This record gives sequence, structure tokens and C-alpha cells, in this order.
Amino acid sequence: YRALMKLIESGEEITTVGAHFLDMKKDELTDADLYVQQYMRNEGKRFNDVEFGYVCQALKNQGLSNSEIAKKLGKNPGVVTYALQSLDYDPRIKEMIEKGEIGGTEVRRMYTAYRKKYGDEWEEKANEAILAMKVNQAEKADKADKPAKVSIKSNDLYGDVKDTKTFYAGMKIFKQYVDFFRRSNPGVSVKLNIFEMFDNLSKNSEMTLRDLFDKAFTEYKQQA
Repeated sequence: YRALMKLIESGEEITTVGAHFLDMKKDELTDADLYVQQYMRNEGKRFNDVEFGYVCQALKNQGLSNSEIAKKLGKNPGVVTYALQSLDYDPRIKEMIEKGEIGGTEVRRMYTAYRKKYGDEWEEKANEAILAMKVNQAEKADKADKPAKVSIKSNDLYGDVKDTKTFYAGMKIFKQYVDFFRRSNPGVSVKLNIFEMFDNLSKNSEMTLRDLFDKAFTEYKQQA
């Protein structure tokens, strides 16, 4: 469809289009099967989350579950869930995804981070942050004379910390210590609030990762 539309827009005179005819009785195809066939024959360009969401919704309307849709389309069930969720996004965010101005994965990362950080107000704040990034990126793209696309970095999600990668690496090591501590001290509740720890590190320029982990680990030892 996209290829044909581009050809027509460029001036080509196309009066007929080849079509595959499937014998419903012979092949015993259901309407759901036809949707699957249509999808498989038209994914020359990879569908974005919203486009794929419409495909999944059409199959849902035929009575298929998320897991059944995933199996028929050869996808992970989580991919189907995410695609269906994208249909409920703010129209402005959906439009950005459809235009290729932001990827569905980027939006999910932003939503996940803001949901944990802002509670009930997360969605509005996340959408406004994405739209602000779009304006900022558009200005940069104009100067560089290239298409604008919002790319969300870790600092956009968790704050401007110079050693973000170091923090993540440290958290992995810290988690190993916590797991070992939990096994060695059954009954002791160990809870990690990564966002709070990250905020503490960002706001206190004198605090090091070692200080942060030592403080948390000391609290766990006191519980034991």
C-alpha cells in the first residue's frame, strides 16, 4: 500500500492492483486467519507500536486472547500487550509514534520511570516531558537540517548525574550483596528504592556510591 501510494504521488498511472484470492472453503480460513495473512504479507516495513496495536485489536475483536494473537503472529505476548496499550496513549504521543518521531520503547521507558516517581500524576507529567523534548529536538533538527526524532537517555529519566553508568554498575553489585544478605538473614525485610537512592546521590555532590551502599547496608545489618 505504501509503495503504491508513493508511486501514485510521483505521477505513475496505476489503474489495477494484483490481489491474492484465498478460497475460504478450501483453506478453511477464519476472519482471524485472514487478518494474520494480511499482516504477514504487509510487514515489509516494520510496524510501529500503534500500527501493530491496530492489528492486534482487530484480532482481539475476533475473539482471540493476547497469547493466541502472539502465537499466530510469531510475537512475544508482552509485545502484543504493549501494542494494545499504545492505542490508549495520549493522541499527541500516538501521533509522534505513527510519524516516527519517537519509538514505542522510548515511550514505555519514560512511562515506567514516571509511574514510579510521580504516582497518580505520572502520565500527565510524562507526556508533557516527551512533548517538551519534541520541541527541543525539532529546534536542533532544524539547525542541523535533518529529521527530528526524540531519543530518551537515562539522564532524562533519572536526573542529571555524571556517573549514571557507574551507578547502574554499582547497583548490580549491590543487589548481589543484598541477595546474599537476605539468604543469610531469613526474616529480615530488604527493600530497595532505587529512585530514592539515585536522588540522594544526585543532590549530594560529596556522597559517593560506596557511601550510599554502606549506608543502606548498615540499616539492613541493624534489622538483623
